[in-house]
Amino acid sequence: MNEHPYRVERMLLQLHQAGVLQAQKAVLVGRISDYKPSPLDRGYTVKAMLAHLRSVCATPVVTGLPLPIMPHQSPLLLAARCSW
Repeated sequence: MNEHPYRVERMLLQLHQAGVLQAQKAVLVGRISDYKPSPLDRGYTVKAMLAHLRSVCATPVVTGLPLPIMPHQSPLLLAARCSW
């Protein structure tokens, strides 16, 4: 992930407020390894962002997974029916 925590939080909270996260069994978050703090973050960390998401969303948030990085990212669907 090379995105500021507040921006990731905004994206996930939009999904939460739209009811998308509540319909999931879990939210999977890969290993966050490329992130470098910036003055724009004003001390807001990835850890704080994940804690806030967990506090507002009942869906489990699983972190630290070794998910691959792909040029064209797509959702990882496990045991789900999907039509594209």
